[in-house]
Amino acid sequence: MADERAGNRGVAAVLGFVAIGIVIGLIVAAGSATMVEVTNKTEYCVSCHIYDDLYEDYKQTAHYSNKTGYKAGCVDCHLPFDNWWNMVTTKADHGIGAMWKYYIGGVNTPEDLAERREELADSVFEWFQETNSKTCKSCHSPQRWNLDEQSSRAQQAHDGLDEDDGCIGCHRQDAAHPPTD
Repeated sequence: MADERAGNRGVAAVLGFVAIGIVIGLIVAAGSATMVEVTNKTEYCVSCHIYDDLYEDYKQTAHYSNKTGYKAGCVDCHLPFDNWWNMVTTKADHGIGAMWKYYIGGVNTPEDLAERREELADSVFEWFQETNSKTCKSCHSPQRWNLDEQSSRAQQAHDGLDEDDGCIGCHRQDAAHPPTD
């Protein structure tokens, strides 16, 4: 009888630990999901004072205001959404890189950002090239193009392109906030 009670207490303890583990797991998952949702908003991205000028530049582009009414936010261009893990690891990489530049790299005022804007833009454009403009193509898919509605110059440039061709090589100045002279 005593052995039976001890066995029941052992089972109860294991079930208790499992229940606590499940609750902690749910709290961590909910917190992580909330953090990703909050930090995926353009308002969060530009909340750092050094991005004021970039945000003003972005508001002058077709990514912000266009005839379709779709407004691409920061994460639409700067994070891949092909799968959750890729999005989160890229988000962490970009976030840690931005913090490093701010706290260690000396880019912590709008003037610092303006001074190094070309260099920083180059690193972003390199990422677009490395990823074959994956984020561009999530909205601008060559399979959905209607070449007849494009200018003759655009038709010539786009005719014959496929999914393996990148965008940023030709469209660098169409970015949300390219460096300006």
